[in-house]
Amino acid sequence: MKAFACLPLLLFCFCAVTNGGEKKKTNSIKFDMNYLEKTWGIKYKSHSIEESTFMKEKVKALKILLEFTKDVDNLKEMQRAFGPFQIPKKADAPTYLWFLFFDEENVSLGKLYPMQLQGELSGKKGDAFRVLLFPHPSLMEKVRKVEARPGEMEKDTSKRGT
Repeated sequence: MKAFACLPLLLFCFCAVTNGGEKKKTNSIKFDMNYLEKTWGIKYKSHSIEESTFMKEKVKALKILLEFTKDVDNLKEMQRAFGPFQIPKKADAPTYLWFLFFDEENVSLGKLYPMQLQGELSGKKGDAFRVLLFPHPSLMEKVRKVEARPGEMEKDTSKRGT
């Protein structure tokens, strides 16, 4: 009877020893949200990567949890930066906020604008929301850093045709 009671402990130890010699390379991603924090007091909390479907394609949804660390002074500007966006985005529509993706050597792999939100952009200290990005699955394997940066505030149409 005592042998059966020890079986789970022995099985755990065996798994820990056989797995302990191998080090799995983890896809750790750093998040640089300094722009959001300085501009609106929005701080990165956590993220998750989940299998999803976006526009009938299998993708990995990158869900970034963000939190307001202070009440936002310019609420309309902040809400405009995060969307809403028409998907696909019209070519002449300005993008107010980009999320850039970098590899391990800090080479830019591409950028996406916020495509979907979960929660309310209340601008109230302590409230949180999620930004959903849908990068191609092959891109996510290479990403080591995601950084928020400002986009174009208004399209300058005066330089067209020059």
